[in-house]
Amino acid sequence: MTHKASILVKALVLLLLSAGTGAAELHAQEATPETNARKERPVFVSTSLLAGRGTLHDSYLSISHYKGSEWGLMHERLRVLPYGKDQWVMRHRIDASASNAYGISSNGQLITAMLDYSYGQLYTLRFPCGLTWRTGGEIELSGGALYNPRNSNNPAAAKVNLSLGFSEMLTYTLHLGRLPVTLRYQLSLPVVSLFFSPGFGESYYEIFYLGNRAGIVKCGSWHNRFDMNNLFTVEIPIGRAALRIGYDNRIRSSRVNHLDYFHYSNAFVIGVATSITRFKNSQGATPLSAYY
Repeated sequence: MTHKASILVKALVLLLLSAGTGAAELHAQEATPETNARKERPVFVSTSLLAGRGTLHDSYLSISHYKGSEWGLMHERLRVLPYGKDQWVMRHRIDASASNAYGISSNGQLITAMLDYSYGQLYTLRFPCGLTWRTGGEIELSGGALYNPRNSNNPAAAKVNLSLGFSEMLTYTLHLGRLPVTLRYQLSLPVVSLFFSPGFGESYYEIFYLGNRAGIVKCGSWHNRFDMNNLFTVEIPIGRAALRIGYDNRIRSSRVNHLDYFHYSNAFVIGVATSITRFKNSQGATPLSAYY
């Protein structure tokens, strides 16, 4: 591992330790009912299904481009942090996705499976026009694999990435008659990362059995790796919950060790969002609009 990579590893480890310390402090405060009785910190959760199309290419496995169907499951959790006068929010998001794509001539197949987890802390800015902007940092860990059934020598490629970047959220609630409808846009944009990549023509047998591990961990930034996630949703209240429909766009790409990789996906989103209050006060549960 290079000197730059070791510095970046230390920085990311410190960030993870900081996030863990914050979570421990949060758990300690949750354990005191008296504190929660004085100050509500509702939990906003949503679970959604994703269905769409993806375009993939990985020159380690094939020179071809593949297109096909893609499915996913997304779970998100938001909660106001105990400091910052209710202006700081923590956000957890877990994404699981799989795709089945075929080459242009339909005689090649590429199967993928990915799992992503991200944690961020966002600062809230509210504007007189009713727009709410939350901005902050986010750390993301993702992993998965691509599988090409036609390859006999190197049939699979592993994908592992740890990144740090920006997280932005814009929300606006409009009224259709007496019905409040919330529009929301979420952006996740990694800036620096550590990721795994074999060398050009290097097999996994050479890496894990012969020990040829030099250069397999790379420092990433926008010159050799670009990832981005865009999520736009419309939330329509139904009782104390809300129906969530929207559009999700994900970009994963890298160019390192003379290997090119990209995965573009566009998906329709449908799910349910709701607000949970662990300790109810005299006014009852916090309404769904607590974060908007």
